Amino acid sequence: GRVSGVARADLLREIAELAFALSPGELGGPVRTDLGWSILRVDGFAEPAPESFEQVRGPLANLIRARKSGRLRAELAERLRRDHPVRLDDERIASIRPGRLPDGRLAPNVPDRSAVVVKIGERHSITAGQLADALLLRWSGVRSEEAAAASVPMVVERLVEEGLMVAEAEKTYKTGTPEIEAQVRAYETRLLAQRYRQELVAAAVVVTDEEVRAYYDDNLERFARPPRVHLRQITVTTAEEAERIAKLLREGADPAWLARQHSVDRFRDRGGDRGWAAAGPGPDALSAQLVSASPGDVIGPLGALNDHKVYKVTAREPQGTIAFEEVAATIRAGLQGERIEAARVAVVQKLRDRSEIVVDSTLLRSLRISGSDTAER
Repeated sequence: GRVSGVARADLLREIAELAFALSPGELGGPVRTDLGWSILRVDGFAEPAPESFEQVRGPLANLIRARKSGRLRAELAERLRRDHPVRLDDERIASIRPGRLPDGRLAPNVPDRSAVVVKIGERHSITAGQLADALLLRWSGVRSEEAAAASVPMVVERLVEEGLMVAEAEKTYKTGTPEIEAQVRAYETRLLAQRYRQELVAAAVVVTDEEVRAYYDDNLERFARPPRVHLRQITVTTAEEAERIAKLLREGADPAWLARQHSVDRFRDRGGDRGWAAAGPGPDALSAQLVSASPGDVIGPLGALNDHKVYKVTAREPQGTIAFEEVAATIRAGLQGERIEAARVAVVQKLRDRSEIVVDSTLLRSLRISGSDTAER
């Protein structure tokens, strides 16, 4: 039950009042708190060592900058909403749910990618496919399905803000300038090439249900659902505070109480309960440690700037094999992608064989990338 180096602010009020009324070596209690009954003995006190302004200057500046930026962005979006009304299809947005890929990563399940989920003004819209692509990026380091679902409104809002900016830009700037026309022509060219691939290459690729099932049966080991772990998360704004929280957790402090007292994220009111997360390989530092994490382990601090996280693993469970129905669409897309790429390479080679391609090597060597070291040579 030894807890060392704990500040008064980190103690429950009842515990703090008793502890700081005792002398070193003196026993006190029992005292009742929301956590139960406690008896304590004070071994000693240390003089406080507050951080200097120079130590906290960087994190404070980042925090102030982030708050100002967020406030200005919100004010601008509110003004633009008056000029370009925003209409959300809540039912279609709610139908986009996180699903588990064979490697344990999360990806959005989208019933209809072409369906419009947001309309901005009279000319602009956001489709379910665009929202799904944005969610896929957002969920790159997310392991909990609950956390992924909770992030959907934020991603929708970011897309709405971008759409509002585009609507306002079209209203403000001229679109007939030579520079913009050149960019439009380049974009049209990319769209034509994409359409050619879709209609003449991808359309000829067919993957049958039998092939999808056979791939699943032949590769069952790839669809082993990784174990899952239950996490409590505490987020603070400085590295020093995160180190102190991690130390307290390793000494046996209650993560739920620490989260309610110190955390600044959306899990705070739930005692830091982040829910279940897959303990499989992933691109982020947390995923790498979850692979071998055991109940009781403390992970972190992880993060940077004013976003430092500490995790406590409270449980670990196996999950078996992912059902065929959950991954059938992913398998089909993967097989189609492989075959489309092979077909694309074959078509490009045919086009090369019957085309005359001239490369101006002298002109290529004369090109310089602006802002790089080569631009000064």
